[in-house]
Amino acid sequence: ITSLSQQLAAQSNRPQLGALVFAGPGMGICLTGLLALYSNLQGLGSAPLWLIYAATALLMLLAILPLLPQPATATNAAISLGGSTPGIARLSVIYALYGTGYIIPATFMSQMANTHFHGQWLADLFWPGFGLAATLGVVMVSRRRPGQGSTSRWLMVTLWLQAAGVFACLLGNGPGLALGVVLCGTPFLACMQLVMQRSRELAPHATQRNAGLLTACFALGQLSGPLLAALSTQFAASLEPALIVAGAGLLLAGTLLLAPVTGRAGCANVDVPTALR
Repeated sequence: ITSLSQQLAAQSNRPQLGALVFAGPGMGICLTGLLALYSNLQGLGSAPLWLIYAATALLMLLAILPLLPQPATATNAAISLGGSTPGIARLSVIYALYGTGYIIPATFMSQMANTHFHGQWLADLFWPGFGLAATLGVVMVSRRRPGQGSTSRWLMVTLWLQAAGVFACLLGNGPGLALGVVLCGTPFLACMQLVMQRSRELAPHATQRNAGLLTACFALGQLSGPLLAALSTQFAASLEPALIVAGAGLLLAGTLLLAPVTGRAGCANVDVPTALR
């Protein structure tokens, strides 16, 4: 979806629409959270809720199916297989650290809220609030104008804001979790948007290939997050060590953006084994 939407937006010369596609997951998070809140208030169990989710997803799919773009005719673009794009390897590491950093609070924030509020319905508001904040963050970043800071600078700030949100979750109380929702949620999807935009700046002729590489690195970060949380719970009986590591990783990811990109810019492709290292 990311690769297709960015290509269509570029072809239409409407990059803001390509950015707004990242608001979709945020709206989905908000919707599923509100459905879960409704289900809990009605006393429904998990099985009916899964059916509600499935029916909602099916109806949404059927609604948008006629609007999906038709396959375009492939163009014969010149492709270089031997070169590497400066900055893509570092961006892949940043994206992997981001995947690890966000997944722990995103996964366990509702659990932490449920523990603090002792199962009250207020705990169910944190997850849809996270999604709403993520949607608003994408809208705000997509409306930035040329000259209002480079993509790298915006990405660095969003990563550090999310790190602050992770550390806020360490407080474990209501205000700390609410601050975590705002600081973790608002830059959540905006980071994805900015990473993909930075990838296009580094290699405008290899957007699809690099989008796949970056997404794979992001998935590796997501996989490591729950494992880190499991180790933290096993050896410390708490999520605090995992949250500290996640926040530190986000700080490191932002710091990596301070170093300038050197080498031959604008190469058509990226050497995947080199970038994965």
